[in-house]
Amino acid sequence: MSTQGAEPAPASSSDSTRGTVTRRLTATFGATLIVFLTLLIASLVTIPDYGLTWDEPYYMTSQGWQREWFAKLLETPTLALSEAELEAGWNRDPYHNPHPPFPKTVSNLLAFGLRFLGDPLTAFRASTSLFFALTGALIFTLARRHPWTTSAADTHSPSRSLFWAGVAVALWATTPRVFAHSHFLTTDMPITFFSVALVSAWLLLQGKWRIFAFSIVWGAALATKFTAVLLPAPIGLWLLLGRRWVDLRDMLVAGLGAIPIVWLLVPYWWHHPISGPLDFVMTSLTREDHTPVSVMVLGTAYDFKAPLYTAWLMLAVATPVTLWLPAAAGALASLKHLFERQGLWFWGAVLPIATMMLPNAPKHDGIRLFLHTTPFLALLAAFGLHTACERLRGLTSFWNQRWSLAITLAMVAGQAAALVSYHPLQLSYYNRLVGGLPGAKELGLETTYWMDAYTPEFLTEMNRVLPSNTPVQVIVGDPYHFRFLQALGRIRPDLQFSERSAPFALVLMRRSVLGEAEQQLSGLPEIATSKLHGVTLARLVVFASASGDRPPKP
Repeated sequence: MSTQGAEPAPASSSDSTRGTVTRRLTATFGATLIVFLTLLIASLVTIPDYGLTWDEPYYMTSQGWQREWFAKLLETPTLALSEAELEAGWNRDPYHNPHPPFPKTVSNLLAFGLRFLGDPLTAFRASTSLFFALTGALIFTLARRHPWTTSAADTHSPSRSLFWAGVAVALWATTPRVFAHSHFLTTDMPITFFSVALVSAWLLLQGKWRIFAFSIVWGAALATKFTAVLLPAPIGLWLLLGRRWVDLRDMLVAGLGAIPIVWLLVPYWWHHPISGPLDFVMTSLTREDHTPVSVMVLGTAYDFKAPLYTAWLMLAVATPVTLWLPAAAGALASLKHLFERQGLWFWGAVLPIATMMLPNAPKHDGIRLFLHTTPFLALLAAFGLHTACERLRGLTSFWNQRWSLAITLAMVAGQAAALVSYHPLQLSYYNRLVGGLPGAKELGLETTYWMDAYTPEFLTEMNRVLPSNTPVQVIVGDPYHFRFLQALGRIRPDLQFSERSAPFALVLMRRSVLGEAEQQLSGLPEIATSKLHGVTLARLVVFASASGDRPPKP
């Protein structure tokens, strides 16, 4: 029988369903990829704008020792695997290089692939930009999988999930101090990534894949920083309160699986598989004895042990109100859902900050030590905004989806404007609740602390104004920092940096260290300065050689 001109057979309902699912998966993957690439590019292209932070010269130097060890491994493997060579390559100068090597190893590998850039600082910092982008992609995925519904009668809306997932990422990525940390070769952004990756592994995977992923992620986190021991605590508490005993057992198995991972990633433990980790734990628990980092809180300088409320104070004043206020609303709303996924967001945000109230917990450096809570704050903020918008819509017909969209986008735009306003000194960000950076200074808070105030623009001006072969005293900081910048070609090689008295002095306005010397130094003439919103963060000052003046000691 001829079939010419016959109507095509109608598609079955199963084919239509599969086609719809495929389109949705493709759109979701595309949206996640866009989030990842946007964050990655935004961080990478702004790396050259940022000054070198206190820790980075030591970390980059230790990466050079790693590269020397890998070269020896290729030439003479037996010698490279000896105890002495492993110590020299992976654990040299532990005072300045106290953390395990995993993020520095990742940086080395990525920098090798990016060596064509011709800028070693950008190449080495690119790994942090990668961790930043991956964290944003995971936040987006966690939020997208949340059922953004208002009642049991509602159906799951993919477009609604994509919108609120985008809001969560935007609120996180435009938090000024978070964006700043996406550029620095330190442990903070990797730990933030691992914190979200652990929760993602637990919520998005099942069975043996969940256990395997959890072991890998936690092992890599433990090979990054000691505080990673606490990263699974929110998950453990969530499971314990929910009496999920089988899941707790799986978590314990996954924790045991992390042990060989961390041992593999920390080569200087290979000859001391027990004493090595124990020594590391004891050193980390007693850091206040050998590294009493100072901080100023409300006009009083403290060494390591700041007031117990410090972390909560810094959360309130050093992150945007548009982040923590809706996050607080989301936390309150999530109290009814503590055994659901937003309950895990709650513990991920609250528990780490609560542990910083312990007497021996460090409380310095702004929000840096609890940076890994910010993704969960952003998720709670999106949840809080969504809940508030839906309740307002239920109370009055005047409030509709357009108002919700406008208010939400205005909040994100406000954060983005603050981010731009503080660029590239976002580590000095304070919100309008305290009057910004000038208000924070009046309140007696630390205005700068991590050497980032010596921006590329400041270094350019210093190179221009200083005479040839000039000795320069470094007040607050380590002269090695500036010698490292000389090695990178950012500072003229003829300048001589030390802690000895000199005709010129570099002054980082870290108030907890300067103490009474701050007032004495403020009256000296300056020939280069780093200022933000009228507040001086770093200065290059001149001493009157005729009168024999010398810089006061902080």
